[in-house]
Order: sequence, then C-alpha cells, then structure tokens
Amino acid sequence: MLLQHAQIAKQKELLTQAETKIFENTSKAEMTQVDAELAKKSALWSEEVELAKIQSKNVATTYEKPS
Repeated sequence: MLLQHAQIAKQKELLTQAETKIFENTSKAEMTQVDAELAKKSALWSEEVELAKIQSKNVATTYEKPS
C-alpha cells in the first residue's frame, strides 16, 4: 500500500513537471513571437522615419530655391 502511494505521488510529480515545462515552452514561444512582431514594427517605423526625413528635406529644398 505504501509503495502504491509513493508511485502515485511520483506520477503526480512527473505530471506537474511536464505541465510546467509545457507552460514554460509555450510562454517562450509566445515571447519569441511578440519579439518578432516588435522587430517587424520597429523596422517599419524606422523606414517611415527615413521616408519622412527625405520628404521634409525635399520640401525644404523646394522652398529654399531662389525665385
């Protein structure tokens, strides 16, 4: 009887460890996905900033030309 209780306890411990590992792996996967999305948005924003700088420089150049 004592051996059976020890086996059940060990099974529960292993199940808890497996569930914990699944949770950790899922969390890591979600964080990786979020990081990738953030990097994508950051690259897009940087591109938009550079485009805005070029456009403003072109407008400034247009207004600076003597008539």
